[in-house]
Amino acid sequence: MNAASWEQKLCWLKLHTPYTEKALRRLKPRPDCCLTVRFHIDLKMVPLIEALSHKVQLQVFPCHHDTTDPEGWVHLRKETPATLLKEWDPIACRKHLEKGRPYLCDLGGRLIGWAVEENLPVGAALEGTTSGISHLTRILGGESPPFPILDWNQARLKQDIHNEKMVGFSLWQTFTEVTRLSLHGKTCGVLGFGPVGRGIARTARNLGARVGIFDPDPQARILASFEGFWSPERDQLLSSSDLLVTATGTSNVLVMDDLNHLPQRAFLINAGHSEEEICEEIRLRTSRESVLPHVERLDLGQGKEIFLLAQGRLLNLAAGFGDTVNAFDLTTAQLVDALEYLLREGPNCRPALQSIPPTFFSG
Repeated sequence: MNAASWEQKLCWLKLHTPYTEKALRRLKPRPDCCLTVRFHIDLKMVPLIEALSHKVQLQVFPCHHDTTDPEGWVHLRKETPATLLKEWDPIACRKHLEKGRPYLCDLGGRLIGWAVEENLPVGAALEGTTSGISHLTRILGGESPPFPILDWNQARLKQDIHNEKMVGFSLWQTFTEVTRLSLHGKTCGVLGFGPVGRGIARTARNLGARVGIFDPDPQARILASFEGFWSPERDQLLSSSDLLVTATGTSNVLVMDDLNHLPQRAFLINAGHSEEEICEEIRLRTSRESVLPHVERLDLGQGKEIFLLAQGRLLNLAAGFGDTVNAFDLTTAQLVDALEYLLREGPNCRPALQSIPPTFFSG
C-alpha cells in the first residue's frame, strides 16, 4: 500500500478537528491587526495558520527547524498571504508590527521576551507554555511588562488534556518508535512533577516501568509519593534511572556533573518545551556519535556512554508527531479562542503577566 500523501494527511486532519473548526468560525476578521506568532509548524498547526492568515495581517516564525514540517511550510507559502520567515529576524518583526495594531503570540517566551526588552508598544501578547512563562518571569524580575501578557497555558483543558495526558502518551510512543525499545523492566526517572511530569510518570508506570520522581518542591514530592511513585533524593534518582526525563519548564535542570551519576547507557529525554532543560554543554558535547535517527551516543570517558534523544529537544515533536489529532483539536481550539480574546480584550487588560479568564473557551 502506498503511503498517504501530505494532502491526504491534511484532509484527514481536518475531518477530525471539529472544535478548531468551530473556534475559527468564531474568530472575527481584523485586517487592521498585525499579529506575529512563533509556533511549531507541524501538520496539526497548518489549518490554524492558514485560517488565521485570512483574519489578520500575519507574520510567522517557527519555534525550531526540527519541529517544522517542510511540506507544511511549502503549503503555507503557496496557499496563504502570511509572511513566513524561517529564521528569527528582529528588523522584519518590528516592521511588521508597525503596519497596524501590534500583537504577539508565542510558544516559549522568546518572542515576547524580546519585545519586553525592546520596550515595544505592543497591544498585548499571548503565551502558551510553562517554559515561556518561566522565561518571562525571569526577564521581568518582579517588574511590570510594558504591555499585557496573557497566559493561556493555565487553561483547564490545556492543562488536563494536553499537558497532563497527551505529552506523556506521545512521548513514550515516540521513544518506542525511535529506539524500538519498550519500558518493561526499566527504571524511569522524571525530573518535575507538574502536569506534564505527572502524565509522563503515570503513562510510564502503565507501560511497565518502575518510576521515580524528583521535584524541588517538597509538596510535589509528597504528592508523588501519595500516588505510589518512588520519591528518592535527586542523586539517588539519577543513579537508578535507565531513562531520565526532564519535565520542569526551566533551563539547565540537567548539567554535566549530573551525567556522572547516571547508569551505563542511560537515555536522556527532554519533555519540556525548551531544549535548554538539558544544558548546552551536554547537547553540544563533541564526543558524540549518531547511532540511529534521533539517537546519539555520548562518550563520557573511561568506557562510559549514554544516549541523548533528539539532541535534547522536545522528543515527541522533534522526532514524532506529537499529540493525536483529536486531542490536539481541543488545544488548537483553545488557542484560537485565546487569540480572539487577545485581539478583542488584550489592550484593555493591565500591563502585567496574568492568567486569561477561565471562561474564554466556549467549546
